[in-house]
Amino acid sequence: MGKYRLALLCDFDGTVTKSDVGFRVYTRFGDERWEEINKRWRRGEISSKECLIGEYSLSSSQFNRQCKTINTLDLFTEKVTKQS
Repeated sequence: MGKYRLALLCDFDGTVTKSDVGFRVYTRFGDERWEEINKRWRRGEISSKECLIGEYSLSSSQFNRQCKTINTLDLFTEKVTKQS
């Protein structure tokens, strides 16, 4: 095996990127109803899963447009090391 391994990182909350990917998608491509869904989650009325499904379901753009936007976000570039 070579010196480097491939790692696929999936981010929706700003863990890998310097900004919150989810927030960028549903605020740019959705409508203001995402705010009420988020408030319901913060009050404990719905689960995280229900919140994300609700927020993303309001998105009106095509997948390719969202991907182009996501690809413009800055990533953290620190070296990822294996945790024991």
